[in-house]
Amino acid sequence: MDPNTVSRVRHPLLALVGVVALTIPWLTLRGLGFVPSLPVSGVILSSGIAVIGAAFLLTWGAETAETDVPRSFALAVLAIIAVAPEYAVDALYAWEAGVAPGTPASVDAANLAVANMTGANRILVGLGWSIIALYAIYRARTAHDEAVARRDGFLADAVRLEPRISIEMVFLGVATVYALFIPFMGGIDALDAVVLVGLYAAYVVVILRGESAHEPQSGVPGYLQGQPRLRRIGAVVAMFAFSAFVILVAVKPFAKGLETLGPRLGLSSFFMIQWVAPFASESPEFIACAYLVRKLRTTAAFNALISSKLNQWTLLIGTLVVV
Repeated sequence: MDPNTVSRVRHPLLALVGVVALTIPWLTLRGLGFVPSLPVSGVILSSGIAVIGAAFLLTWGAETAETDVPRSFALAVLAIIAVAPEYAVDALYAWEAGVAPGTPASVDAANLAVANMTGANRILVGLGWSIIALYAIYRARTAHDEAVARRDGFLADAVRLEPRISIEMVFLGVATVYALFIPFMGGIDALDAVVLVGLYAAYVVVILRGESAHEPQSGVPGYLQGQPRLRRIGAVVAMFAFSAFVILVAVKPFAKGLETLGPRLGLSSFFMIQWVAPFASESPEFIACAYLVRKLRTTAAFNALISSKLNQWTLLIGTLVVV
């Protein structure tokens, strides 16, 4: 059942408790050390359910935060936390690549880091953006969504983004143009790290100058927005921190569980790292954005998607050099 539906007929805190409960089985199994003894299907199921619960908490936290910080900044925080597992996986391979440079193991680790990074970007843009757009168009068939343009003809409907999202598009465009030249410069070095991380820092400075949104929300975000400021901020920080922790401890086993199926299906580890692992690590973001579309906040969903792509194209690439 949609947690937002539950929150309309019962106290919003019941929906909040219900979503947190989705994460408890995995956290309990992990805390008691039972995960190694679980079958692959058990790991995938329990960790996957925990990721779903964390994604809802993350989205509710971002919606609540829009009262106190600019909307784009709240969604940028959502994007960073949602793709944190990808950072963790890439950082692991980057570290292994730097332990003994030039050795076969180092080369293999570097290749896997690039495989995960490029695979995640392809999935985010190639599947993520299109799936969310198609879902928004489908959702608009039964509910009015100002972001969806209804047109006559086969496959003629389209998603229209608000002008305020142009900030993200400008910074993403600059990062993309710069990234096009990286292969011609012999690799990613310290200068690239400074430029790319600096570009994202500039983006954060710009969006922090925006105004906070006062658009009333329903369900859990609406309830929390009505609380005193200190209590509201505390709830947002707690939801962000808890969802980040759950995502970090659940997505990697979820991805590894899926990777285990690779040899059984005759698939290489490179293929699984490039396609299956990124798909698992991007799942919290897909869930969060689909939830925003369900609430008819399609522009906010694409704001989060584009912000995710921007931080992957800048912070992720830049921090790989540092690691």
